[in-house]
Amino acid sequence: MTRLAWLALATTLAVTGCGRTGGGTTVTPLATAPAAVIQSAELVPNSTGRLLIVTAVAPTQGYWNAALVPRAADVPGQLAFDFVATPPPGPAPVLTERSREITVATYLSPRDSAGIREITVSGAGNARAIRF
Repeated sequence: MTRLAWLALATTLAVTGCGRTGGGTTVTPLATAPAAVIQSAELVPNSTGRLLIVTAVAPTQGYWNAALVPRAADVPGQLAFDFVATPPPGPAPVLTERSREITVATYLSPRDSAGIREITVSGAGNARAIRF
């Protein structure tokens, strides 16, 4: 491994250990940023609710720790999420769009989606809405 790879690995392991106290484990959140472009968003029913599955394209390689973060919706009957991910620690190559895709899913119970007519997912470059 190169020196830079070892440094990145050591930093990751050091940060992973941060925030632990006593018998419980807490994780110190790292800075996240909106992903560049929301490519697709779909709502898939399952036996106990629905899965919101979102794919975005990051601006470079190396984005990780992606999540859908709920936020206050502007309109009643709407759920809103921000697609965020932790950027790489330093400069990263761009390469192909397909190689920069990140997919995240979150579970919505029937209670979570009761009375909801629209779900909006926002990234840094755009937003996608699902209406039902």
